[in-house]
Amino acid sequence: MDTDKARVIDRIIKLFNLGDERRNDNESEIMAAVTRAKQLMAEHNIAMAEVAQATDRTKAEQIRVAVEEHDAYTIKGGRFATYDNYIAFATDEICGTKNFLRKTCSYEGGRSVSYISRRFVGDAMDAAVAAKLFMILLTDMRKAARRRYGLGWSLTHTSYCDGYGSRIWERSRHELQLTPAQTQCVALVLRRKEEAIGDYFAEIGVRPGRRSRGQRRDGSAMAVGRMDGNLVNLGCTRRLA
Repeated sequence: MDTDKARVIDRIIKLFNLGDERRNDNESEIMAAVTRAKQLMAEHNIAMAEVAQATDRTKAEQIRVAVEEHDAYTIKGGRFATYDNYIAFATDEICGTKNFLRKTCSYEGGRSVSYISRRFVGDAMDAAVAAKLFMILLTDMRKAARRRYGLGWSLTHTSYCDGYGSRIWERSRHELQLTPAQTQCVALVLRRKEEAIGDYFAEIGVRPGRRSRGQRRDGSAMAVGRMDGNLVNLGCTRRLA
């Protein structure tokens, strides 16, 4: 192993040590250290196996991920539109998060009122970015619908947004995949993050949602929405991180 690579691996090991929650109880430092370690591994094409071989014990078994949830927005009663779900799923793909809906009730004026919130779960930075990105994509989509079909809101606007949102979700799944080398570098951390989110969902009792019933749509407006969805820049998280 050349000296420069050995020096980088030593730096990565130190970052993982700093990112071990059993040694460090500062969550912001933990996440910053693990994130920087992942970046160095990707930049220098260093696999986790190489890091493990360079230490007395396998760092892979010592990585811990702390997750948080961030509220994107809340509506009073009703349900989120299908296109809201598409944008949320795309945001999850882009940011490495998982979203869920939280329902709450309160008494207002002597009667029960229900609220539903869209929330994103992931490591501290990912979840915070996801909540912001979701609102940016959703707002831009609604503005695009009104530019196309005028002010107000109609079936045509909704159909356009369904096409637009579904295309962004498709693109997020196919265009933002890591290369095989990058996947190997961060596979362990990604698995740890997925496990942490899964444990968190189990702890708070998140259940799978039900598939919504088919709804009437304007096919031509959906086609225009899909066309416009092709033009959206999905690399916009750089300005939010």
